[in-house]
Amino acid sequence: MKKMCTNFITVLSFLLLSATLYAQSADSRLSEELESGRLSNIAAQNGIISIEGSGILLVQDSGGGAVAADSVEQALLGLGLPYTRVLSAAAVALGVPAWLTYDAVFWIGTTSTGSELDSCTAYLAAGGNLLAMDGDEAYFFGDTTGGGASTPLFDTYFQAALVSDDGSDGVCVGEDALQDISIDLTLDPWPDDVILTGPNSVKILNAALTNNVAALRASDGTYRAMLLCWDPQYADGDTTALIMQKVYDYLVMNIIPVELTSFAANVNGNSVSLTWSTATETNNSGFEVQKKSSNSEWTSIGFVAGFGTTTEAKSYSFVDNNLAIGSYTYRLKQIDFNGMTEYSNEVFMDVNAPATFSLEQNYPNPFNPSTLIKYSVAQDGFVNVSIFNLLGEKVATLVNSNMKAGSYEINFNASQLSSGVYFYSIEAGDFKAVRKMLLMK
Repeated sequence: MKKMCTNFITVLSFLLLSATLYAQSADSRLSEELESGRLSNIAAQNGIISIEGSGILLVQDSGGGAVAADSVEQALLGLGLPYTRVLSAAAVALGVPAWLTYDAVFWIGTTSTGSELDSCTAYLAAGGNLLAMDGDEAYFFGDTTGGGASTPLFDTYFQAALVSDDGSDGVCVGEDALQDISIDLTLDPWPDDVILTGPNSVKILNAALTNNVAALRASDGTYRAMLLCWDPQYADGDTTALIMQKVYDYLVMNIIPVELTSFAANVNGNSVSLTWSTATETNNSGFEVQKKSSNSEWTSIGFVAGFGTTTEAKSYSFVDNNLAIGSYTYRLKQIDFNGMTEYSNEVFMDVNAPATFSLEQNYPNPFNPSTLIKYSVAQDGFVNVSIFNLLGEKVATLVNSNMKAGSYEINFNASQLSSGVYFYSIEAGDFKAVRKMLLMK
């Protein structure tokens, strides 16, 4: 009997020790998994990892993508943005309710198959904010051209479809968030080109075939989704950080940058009139107007103040006067109050020499005390523009020099003259003309 008790105690001790070692081994494996996933704010409850937090849930593809995730993680660290990094299998196990405790989900790797597709679709349907970042996802899962099958994630939420698997290097094009960011993707072997298929597709600034980014928001504002069709490890760190900051602003901070809906130019004589419109503005200090000719660099020629933050459509204009004959290119540099900038597309305009000499009627007429006199010179040469009274006496000389061919205007101030009828004349080569004006004080 005593021997049996001794044997029972020995067996029980062995079982307890084995259980303890198994638990320690399981805890060790769990710790290693958690450490390898670089998780924060986590707790192990009944063998199920539970994560609740704020900031970004950074999800790494279970099948790989560590280098890409490392690149994004370094960008987030450099920007001081809070995040928690997990493997995709763990993220799926967490479930959508846990995802929704975060401000956004940044998913590095495919989101368009199996449980990943189901989870991401359910997350967006619940009002989540999702960044999907993968170099070949559109090729396999966003193809509506016949080479593959498009998924609900692409059709309903990204509202994007594959255009080309060749990939474009250079400017990222997308609605609102990432327009005009230049990025070198020559090292990426599988960047995709996509086109927006939703109602906002007209907001693509450049040709759809060069579109590397699709970013859009549901019309009712319930979710935000962004697709980056390349892998971040192939971009330089500064560019990745810039893109992550803009993605964070768009998805988390609900910052919609200035949305430029039009930018046009029109020439009138030697003047170019620029007009542009915005649909929305956020933190918009204003627009620096820039110009260059065929042999010059970009120079600032003026600044037009913005409306700060507004969801109402706004219109702007700027006139560049007294231009020499030649070709000019214009663009807008939009400046936020925090110093961040974006550039518009470029517009081109030719200022040509007038076909004939002319002297136009002053405006306004009658006037007090100033009026505008416009004239055109068809050829380079000496030009004289003068003012005379009713007695034929010259009371002012406005121009008396060699002039380039072009159209000109003069603001004549008659504050020192008495009310009455005056004449203004032009002599340019063989061309002579006289017009009458009335000063009424």
